[in-house]
Amino acid sequence: MPKPQPKNLIFPVKTHSLTIFISGNQTSTVADLKEEVLSAFQSNVRSQVDDLPEVTSHQDFELCKALKDKGRLTGKYEPLHEGAGIKGLLMNWDTLAVQYRDPETGNLQPIELRVPSQYDEDDEPASRGPPPEARSPLASVQKGKRKAPPQ
Repeated sequence: MPKPQPKNLIFPVKTHSLTIFISGNQTSTVADLKEEVLSAFQSNVRSQVDDLPEVTSHQDFELCKALKDKGRLTGKYEPLHEGAGIKGLLMNWDTLAVQYRDPETGNLQPIELRVPSQYDEDDEPASRGPPPEARSPLASVQKGKRKAPPQ
């Protein structure tokens, strides 16, 4: 039996290198979530992220859900309809992406997400494990072999 969903749901919303956390309840609609995202865009986040498009209304962008195949992300996204309720459509902690509209044509632009590196450029490890000269040839031959205890 699946675990019941909580009353308040949390959704990370990603765009460029920015992640916004929004919340909604089971009766919320996608339009309610877009209003929260718009409110976040109109705060001071634009000064913290480079290349973030100008957003003045909820018609300037769409929220999209990542498509999964057998539980794995496919890298494709599906726009969510504004009038749709989130109950049954989204699960708690489902990641949403922002897809912007072209200001001149109104067409949807490709989704742009940047994943930052785990390491600073100076701290990135060159390789995993001990260096080759530190590996003992006997260690691989005798691996798992022990002397039997005296009886």
